[in-house]
Amino acid sequence: SFRRVLFRSWAAFAEKKWTQNCINIGVFAFAVSFTLSTVFSQYVGFGNLGVQDWYKVLVFYILVMTSINHPGDFRRLIVGFVLIAGIYELHSLYEYFNGRGVSRMGTWRMVGVNESLADPNSLAATTNTFIPLLLPLTVFAKDRWQKLSLAGLLVLFVVVIFFTGSRSGFLALVALGLGITFIAVLGNRYRWRVLPLLILPFLAWGFLPDDLQKRYRT
Repeated sequence: SFRRVLFRSWAAFAEKKWTQNCINIGVFAFAVSFTLSTVFSQYVGFGNLGVQDWYKVLVFYILVMTSINHPGDFRRLIVGFVLIAGIYELHSLYEYFNGRGVSRMGTWRMVGVNESLADPNSLAATTNTFIPLLLPLTVFAKDRWQKLSLAGLLVLFVVVIFFTGSRSGFLALVALGLGITFIAVLGNRYRWRVLPLLILPFLAWGFLPDDLQKRYRT
């Protein structure tokens, strides 16, 4: 399975060294709180799928913090993550256009292809977390095909959020866009790279079905 390959690769090839970071304190504190809450909870136990998924993420975090020791390793991790996210979103969009989705309140909404993101709001929220990772990659995008790839991923993420019909995801996208624009305006180096991308939501709006446009307006 994928987990076996991951653990074997980490054990055999990774240069294992714990990375010192202040984030570790927060993750450790949350892990303790999460574990104690699960132990004393009357409703959720360690057999719950949500609890198990969180511990899987924690294990992955430990693997990352013990194997990523150089900036180049971290860069490759981000590139790989964004690439996998793009493939997942493209697959989900393909399935959406072929009839996979959910109908809620008279609106046909897009969902992810797996169980964890089978809810439109969850898919929109997760997709919003992918967008900030594209910004640091613009620094390393030197060739034209690399820049076009990043632009294509951004368009894909925005379109997916729109097709989910998630109003909370849409508001988060707007807030994210304003934040990135503010950073771009302060940093003159990236101003002209980011500002033209503000037209993406308006272009995506024109391709939305009437039921989705009605949902966002209400």
